[in-house]
Amino acid sequence: MLVMAALPGHASYSCHSCHSVVEQGPREKMIMLIRGEPEYVDQVPRREAYEAAHPGVKITYFGPHWQAVVPEPADETVITRYGLKQLLDKLESLDAPEGR
Repeated sequence: MLVMAALPGHASYSCHSCHSVVEQGPREKMIMLIRGEPEYVDQVPRREAYEAAHPGVKITYFGPHWQAVVPEPADETVITRYGLKQLLDKLESLDAPEGR
C-alpha cells in the first residue's frame, strides 16, 4: 500500500514506499490515502463529480469519519459516515427519485 504523509510546514509530501518528496497540488492532496482507507482513491473521481454538481455541499474528513453538510432552505443537514463510499452513496440517494 502506498502511504503518503505531509511534511510539516511544506507544500510537499514524502512517499514512504519510494522515499522521495513530491510537490503537492490540489489533485495530489485529494489522492492521498487517508487513514488506510484503500477505496478512498477509487472514490476521488466520484467525489469530484458530486461536488461539481452540488457546489453548496461541503464534504470534509474529520479523523475517523467523513461528513457532508447539505444546505437546506431554512438550515442544513449534516450526514456522517466512516467511509467516503458510504457517504457518497447516501448523498446520491438523496437525489434519487422517490420509490427508487
